[in-house]
Amino acid sequence: MLHGRSRRNLCPTPVYNQSILSDASDLVQAAYTACVEGQFAQAIAKAEAALSRDPTNERARMILGQALDRSGQPAKAAKAIADMGPIAETRHDLLQLRSSLLRKAGLRSEAIIVASKLVDLKPDDADFHASLGLLYMEVGRYKESVSALQTSVALRQNEASFRYNLALALILGKRNEEAVSVLTELVRLSPDFALGHVCLGEELAKRGQFEAAAESAKMALFADPRSVQAHILLARSLTECTAEPASALPEREAESHLRRAIRLDPFSSLAHSMLGFNLHQSGRFPEAEIEFEKSLQLNPRQGNVYYGLAVCRKHTLEDGSRIERLHKLLAVGGMAPIDRSYIHFALGKILEDVGNYEAALAQFDSGNAIMLELKNARRPFDQNRLESYVQDTIRLFDEKFFESVHSIGSISRLPLIVLGMMRSGTTLVEQILSCHPKIAGAGELTFWPDCAIEMSLDRIDQFGLPEVSDIAHRYLDLLRRIGGEAQRVTDKMPQNTLYLGLIHAVFPEAKIIHCRRNPVDTCLSIYTTPYGISPDFAHSRKNIVSAFKQYLGLMEHWRSVIPSTHLIEVDYESLVTEREAVTRRMIEFVGLNWDDACMHHESNLRSVKTPSRWQVRQPIYQSSISRWKRFEPWLGEFGELLTLHPTT
Repeated sequence: MLHGRSRRNLCPTPVYNQSILSDASDLVQAAYTACVEGQFAQAIAKAEAALSRDPTNERARMILGQALDRSGQPAKAAKAIADMGPIAETRHDLLQLRSSLLRKAGLRSEAIIVASKLVDLKPDDADFHASLGLLYMEVGRYKESVSALQTSVALRQNEASFRYNLALALILGKRNEEAVSVLTELVRLSPDFALGHVCLGEELAKRGQFEAAAESAKMALFADPRSVQAHILLARSLTECTAEPASALPEREAESHLRRAIRLDPFSSLAHSMLGFNLHQSGRFPEAEIEFEKSLQLNPRQGNVYYGLAVCRKHTLEDGSRIERLHKLLAVGGMAPIDRSYIHFALGKILEDVGNYEAALAQFDSGNAIMLELKNARRPFDQNRLESYVQDTIRLFDEKFFESVHSIGSISRLPLIVLGMMRSGTTLVEQILSCHPKIAGAGELTFWPDCAIEMSLDRIDQFGLPEVSDIAHRYLDLLRRIGGEAQRVTDKMPQNTLYLGLIHAVFPEAKIIHCRRNPVDTCLSIYTTPYGISPDFAHSRKNIVSAFKQYLGLMEHWRSVIPSTHLIEVDYESLVTEREAVTRRMIEFVGLNWDDACMHHESNLRSVKTPSRWQVRQPIYQSSISRWKRFEPWLGEFGELLTLHPTT
C-alpha cells in the first residue's frame, strides 16, 4: 500500500517559480514593444525566449505569430498558433487565425482543413462558410465552393458579397446559367453593389448580349462612378453592340470611358490595351501604338497586344528591335499558349513585311499549331458534318423551293448582303459601299447564323408566311436601328454563304454581292490571321482547303438558283486594279446613283472590327494580289488550289 507521501507525488500540485514567470512576463512585454516598433526579429527572439520559460504563455505565442507573419513567415506563424495546444483546435478565433495564415502562406489545402474544423465548430456562422467557400474556389474545387457559399447566402441573405462570390464560383465551375440567376437576384436586392452589375454585364457580353451588358455597366456606374471595371465593360459593350448606329459615335463614347478608366487607374494594362484596339478600329494607328506600348510596359505577357502592335503599320529592316524583342519573349517561356500563339503571328507579320518569307511562314505555322491544339480541345473541325450540311442545303434550297416561297417573301430592298469566303475582300467592299451617303455598313451581323439555328434545315418544310414575316420584321428592325435613314444597309458576314437560301427566301428582292479572290491568296490569308473566335476550319491547311472546296460547291449552287439580277460577283483583283469601274458596277447593281465619295474609302470614319482594319484604311494597293507567290515553295496543301484560278 502506497503511503500518503507517495500518493501525493503521483499527482503533484504545480509549483511555479515566480522569478521565472516574472522573467517571462518581462520578455513578453519586450517582445510586444519590439513588434509594435517594427523590430520583428527582436520580437521573435524575445517571444521565443519567453516561451522557453513559460510554454503555456498565450500572449507570447500570439506576439510570436504576429511577428512571424509581419516578417513574411506566415507558415511559421500558423505553426506558432497551432502549438498552443488543445485550445488551438477548440477556439474559433485561433482556428480562424490559423486558416488565414495558412492561406496567406499559399498552403490552401491545409487552410481548408482548419477552416472545415471552424465550420464544424460554428455551423451557423455565415462568415466562416464564406471563407471556406473562397478557399475551395482558390484550389479549383468549385462544387464544394458553391455548396459552402450557398450556405453562407442562406445564413445571411442580405450580404451582397456572399452572392457575388457564389456567382464567381458558379462561373469558374462553368455553371454560367446559374451564375446569371444569382447575379440577377443580387442586383435586384443590392442595386448599389457595383461589382454585381459588372459581373452580370460580363456574363451577358459572353452571350453576345451587348446591349444588355451596356445597361449593366451603366447601372454599375450609377452605383459607383469610379468603377474602372464598369467603364471598361461599357466601352467594350458599346464597341461590340450591333444595334448601335453605323457611325463612329459608339467608338468615341467607348474611347471616352476607356480614358476615364485610365485616369482612375493609370496602371490598368487592360484599359490601355482596349484603348489601343479602339483607336486601331478607328484607323488612328500611331495613337494605338502608344497605348499598346503603355499596356505592355504594365504587363509584358499579352500576346494579342503584341499582335495589335504588329498590325499597326508596315515594318522595314529598321524594325529589327521588334523582331528581337518577340524572339526573346518566346525564348524566356512561361507564357500562356494563346499568348505564345499571338506572338508567333506577330513575328510572322513583321518578318513578311521585311521580306523574310520562309521565316515568316514558319512563325505562322507555329502560331497555328498552338491555336489548332487549343481549338481541338474544345471543338474540333468536323469535315463530314460540313459536307453533310452543304449537301442538305443544296438539296433543300432548289428552284422548286424558291418558287414556292417567292410570293410570301418581303419586298424590302433595305438589306444589302455582302458575302464570300472570309479574307476575300468583303470588308473592303463594305467600306467602299458605306461611303455612299445612302448606304450604311452594319458589319458582320450574327442574325442569319442565329436564325439558321432557330429554323433548322429539318424544319424548312414548315417554312410559311408566319415564319417569313417574323424573321423579316426582326431583321429589318435591326437594320433600321443600325442604318437610320439609309436606303441600303450592308450585312457582310462571310459565313452567310451557308445561309443564303434562307436569306433569299425571306428577302427575294435583296441584292447580294459575292466577293471572290484568288483561292490560294484567300486560304493563305485565313491561315496567317489569328482570330478571337476562330472558325472551325481555321489553323489547319488541310481543313481550310476542305472548307474552301465546300464553299465553292455551295456558291456554284446559289449561282444556279438565284437570278443574276440579284446576285453579282466581284473579284478582289478586279476591284483593286479597276477600282472605279467595279465600284460603279456595284452602285448601279444596288439601284442607287453614283457618288464620288465611294472613291475615297480610306477616309471612311466608320469603325472596322475585322482583321482587315489596317488595310481598308489605306489607299487601294496591289501588294496583296498574288501574295501566295512569296510563299510558293512552302504552300503545302494550298498548292492544290492553284488550278482553280488563273495564277495572276
